[in-house]
Amino acid sequence: MKKNFLMLAVALMCFFADVNAQCCCGKGNGGMKRQSVNMILDADFGSSTDDLIALMMLNHYIDQGLVDLKGIVVDREGENNAGVVDIFNTYYGHPYIPVGLERNGVKNPRVFIPYNGICDLKDAQGNPLFKRSFDASKCMDGWKLYRKILSKAEDKSITIVAIGFATSLAQLMESKPDEFSKLNGVDLFEQKVKAVYVQAGRFEAED
Repeated sequence: MKKNFLMLAVALMCFFADVNAQCCCGKGNGGMKRQSVNMILDADFGSSTDDLIALMMLNHYIDQGLVDLKGIVVDREGENNAGVVDIFNTYYGHPYIPVGLERNGVKNPRVFIPYNGICDLKDAQGNPLFKRSFDASKCMDGWKLYRKILSKAEDKSITIVAIGFATSLAQLMESKPDEFSKLNGVDLFEQKVKAVYVQAGRFEAED
């Protein structure tokens, strides 16, 4: 678990170094103006809380104008994992952020903290305890959401922060031209993506 948080910290420090690098002086407004980072978050929600911390931080950075979160890819199978993202975004007032879901990824991965059960909690009247904004079963596949977002983006304008599995990114790379773009995945990625920050590792043994 300590390794997870250390690598999350490294990935986010690199990301926010990029944010700071995009600062520019606004002569007409008497101060420093920050250019928001156009970003896609790719995380394996549903196990460790590093993903939830990152999502919470990013929702605050949206309010501060630091980040324009174009979409979130949930890179772990299970509709409740996308449901958790919906609960957080709805709570923070950003229910409009598109969410994609991995449906052909890592099978039965280890779950450290099964927090996606909050999606099933009910109040005394039998209603969902936490407000939701969409039906997770209707989420676009994660790699498809990548293609949709990238196809609409300016060249070299998207920053990807990946703090989970690499399945959806791999599927993006293997993807063929479709209704969103005539480019294959590799060419679309090369044309539209500015930077990628990755948290990764292998954890066969406990500390």
